[in-house]
Amino acid sequence: MNTLAYAILGLIDKDKVTGYDLTKIFNDSVADFWSAKQSQIYTELKKLVDAALIEYEVVIQGEVLEKKVYSITTKG
Repeated sequence: MNTLAYAILGLIDKDKVTGYDLTKIFNDSVADFWSAKQSQIYTELKKLVDAALIEYEVVIQGEVLEKKVYSITTKG
């Protein structure tokens, strides 16, 4: 695993988040010394799900919008 994956695991361990939330956290808190593009974050999320380190729940927001809310697994 790379450094970004560990950072994502740490953030998800604190609270359930969406990919958008993670991008916002990176942009708001650590962007001055570490940048992570949205595409990088979503790629890492998929890898972490495939490795069974995190899981997600699809939540319906409004009438149509679906979002994935990620949480850490016991293995993660």
